[in-house]
Amino acid sequence: MNEAQQLTEAELSALALSGRDVPAEWRRVGPDVRRTGNGSLLVALLVPLLGVLGVLWLEMFSVKDGAPGAILFWPGTTEAQAFAAIVDAGGLPIRAQPGVFDDSVVWMAAPAQPDFFARVVAAGALTVMNPLAFGGCSPVVAP
Repeated sequence: MNEAQQLTEAELSALALSGRDVPAEWRRVGPDVRRTGNGSLLVALLVPLLGVLGVLWLEMFSVKDGAPGAILFWPGTTEAQAFAAIVDAGGLPIRAQPGVFDDSVVWMAAPAQPDFFARVVAAGALTVMNPLAFGGCSPVVAP
């Protein structure tokens, strides 16, 4: 080997992986720098939870064509106004129930025409949701 290819003593000791020959300035001084937090556990719990919530959100707003839907009306809309909007849009009202807001109403209705859901939203409904979010389309029986 020529002079340019020769390794220094420090490089030789590093290659030998011998702890006793390693210079003191190369050794770690102080506490171990491993992460001690629960960040990976948090990620492992949040990712599936967010996935489930995403699927539930998508399912809540999916209504099949021809199937009944839950029609949410704006706060302040009376049952009579909501009923009239559903009938005028070409729907068949099934039942009404209190809405998610204090003074709103939700009607379960079946479409009598293919574009019923678009027409009822244009007539003043807030949105159309999957009826399972409000207990389905069955009549509510008091206990």
